Amino acid sequence: MALLPIWRGGRRGNDRAQVKAIYEGVCDVAIINNYYFGKLTADDDPEKRAWAAAVNVNFTNQADRGNHINISGGGVAKYSKNKKLATEFLEFLSGPEAQKLYGAINFEYPVNPAVAGRAGIAGAG
Repeated sequence: MALLPIWRGGRRGNDRAQVKAIYEGVCDVAIINNYYFGKLTADDDPEKRAWAAAVNVNFTNQADRGNHINISGGGVAKYSKNKKLATEFLEFLSGPEAQKLYGAINFEYPVNPAVAGRAGIAGAG
């Protein structure tokens, strides 16, 4: 099994290039951010949708350890001059309207439990 084409043969690339490498038979496994996979499945370019169709998303070891994840976070600085507006902005970002947008546009998992994940991504892990 060929793993991570970024290390094989000097090949370099981003998450999309890793999916393309699987599609081209350069490797069998790559580590990517799931939202890039989602974006490929909905791309206007049929070739990129074919790249996505050639791979399966696998979240390893869900029984006891899970996976590494990237997170986005927000906070209000201790010496912020406008803590009230900053807090209101963070509340908006975590609310249903903004979380639906994150899922719909960027294939992100919503952090708000009242918001369902986008179809196709939600069932992956």
